[in-house]
Amino acid sequence: MTAAVTTNFEALSPFARAVLEHNPGRFHAALWAPAERRAGLFAVYALDAELSRQMARAAEPALVEIRLRWWAEAFETLKPGSLRGVPLLDTLARMDRERPGLARMLLEVCEACELDIPETPADPEPAPEARDRAGQAAGRPAPASFEARQARARAVGRAAAFWLGAQRDDLLEAAGAADSAWALAVAACQTDSDSRSALIEAARTCVVQARRVRPGVARAWRAPFLLATRAALLLRHPDTQGAGASAGPDRGPGARPPVLRLLWATLSGLY
Repeated sequence: MTAAVTTNFEALSPFARAVLEHNPGRFHAALWAPAERRAGLFAVYALDAELSRQMARAAEPALVEIRLRWWAEAFETLKPGSLRGVPLLDTLARMDRERPGLARMLLEVCEACELDIPETPADPEPAPEARDRAGQAAGRPAPASFEARQARARAVGRAAAFWLGAQRDDLLEAAGAADSAWALAVAACQTDSDSRSALIEAARTCVVQARRVRPGVARAWRAPFLLATRAALLLRHPDTQGAGASAGPDRGPGARPPVLRLLWATLSGLY
C-alpha cells in the first residue's frame, strides 16, 4: 500500500487543507487511508481543527462553551436527511447515515473539548509587563492538561478508526491511544517546562497501548494507528519535529514531516 502524496496545497479539499494547517501529522497519516474513505477521514479530523479554531477565537470562556454546545447538540439531534447549511456538519451527517454511530463518536469529541475550555479569557496581545511567574502572558488560557490532551485526542482517534471500519472496543481504544501518543509527543517537543518528562512518559505509554492490537489491525484501518509510529519517531528524533500542532502548508517545521521515515516504518511493520 502506498500513500498518495499531495504537494499542491490549493488542490486539496477544504477539509484536507484545514487538517494540514492544524495537524500535519494527522494529514500525512490520513493519506494512507483507502481512497474511498480518505475524504471522510479528513472530515473527522477537520472537526477537531474547526473546534480548535473556534475555541481560539472566542474572547470569553462562556463563548467557547456556547460554541461547543452548539456542535454537541447538533450531533445529539442529528436526523437522517437533516442538513444545517454548514458544509462540515452536513458532510458528517451524511457520513453518519453511511456509518451509523459516527455521530455519537463525534459527540464525544465535542465533550472532550470542554475539558480544554480555559478558565481565563484569551488575550492575544497582553501588555509586555503582564507576565506571571511561569512566564506565560497574563490573561491567556493555560495549556491543556495531560488529561485534556489525552481525552480529546483519544476521542478523535476513536472516531477516525470507527469511520474506517473498526468495530471492536480494543481497536477503537488503541486508535485513541495512537492519537493521544501523537498529541503528547508534539506537546513534549514544544515545551521546555518541568512537565516535559511526564509528557514523554505518557506518550510512550500510549504508543505501547496502541501497538498491543497490531495483529488485529486491518490495512483499511491502519491510517489513524500510524500516529503511534509517528509519535515514537518524534520522541526518538525531536529535532525533526515535523509535526507541530499547527503549521502552514509552505513553511515551518510542520510543512515537511519525516514522511520517508514514516513510509519506512510502515513498510517495515514497525506499527
